[in-house]
Amino acid sequence: MAALLLAAIAATGTARADFPSDVPDRFKMQAGGVDAGFDTQGSLSLTEGPAGVFVNFEDVFDLPISKQYWYTEGFYRFSKKGYVDFGYVDFHRKARRIIEQDVDWGNVTFLADANVDAEFGSKFIYAAYRHDFLQLEQVHISGSAGFSYLDLSTGLSANGNVVDQDGNPISGEYEKKVDLQFPVPLLGLQLDWRITRRTVIQMYLRTLRIDYSGIKGGIGQRAIRYEWYPTRHFAVGGGWSEYSIDLDRYETGDYTARFNYEVSGLELYLKMAF
Repeated sequence: MAALLLAAIAATGTARADFPSDVPDRFKMQAGGVDAGFDTQGSLSLTEGPAGVFVNFEDVFDLPISKQYWYTEGFYRFSKKGYVDFGYVDFHRKARRIIEQDVDWGNVTFLADANVDAEFGSKFIYAAYRHDFLQLEQVHISGSAGFSYLDLSTGLSANGNVVDQDGNPISGEYEKKVDLQFPVPLLGLQLDWRITRRTVIQMYLRTLRIDYSGIKGGIGQRAIRYEWYPTRHFAVGGGWSEYSIDLDRYETGDYTARFNYEVSGLELYLKMAF
């Protein structure tokens, strides 16, 4: 970032309305796919009881470690330096496995040799105001402030080999689902660097932590991308992106959930510019 900032300061010329030079910059929207890798650890325990032991969902329940998914994002520039950014991502994974160890989940325990159905889903909806505080012909650097609305859902179910907190067997099929929904404010920094009149490198970082009303944790979003515009209104892009959640505490009813969750991978997308 420091090297690119020096390049920006050294650049000559005045800022143009279009960016890069031959591409309209009023409204841009992209949709693409990511070959993502997941790392998911979580626990669910009684709020008045001891903290639950973290469970690795990929190892214990055989949730897919990698999966392809689609996403969409874009922006609308309403003034020379002001933008409204938006984005949406939806992941969902499920698996069935005979577990090899006891798993404490809420007020029950799934015993070793239980045939457990497990699922984990996450949705990210992002909206923010962004402002170019440095706007040159070759480089734009901007800061943003907004919200990411998170929806994390997870569930475990089994028929047999489940006991309650007193060790009593639970007959029939048992299912325990948790759905966590909460908005997280985010602050961001973005750099757009024009390489040629039709190519751009983009980098951004968005992050913040909160500790309020039974919620303690943080979220981060990062990406680096390369875009090429074969025409004025159409681009092909690719790069690397990452979403991470460090949820130290989320109190919901009689339960407290904790998650360490990371999704990262290579992406390829198509983009429209108007």
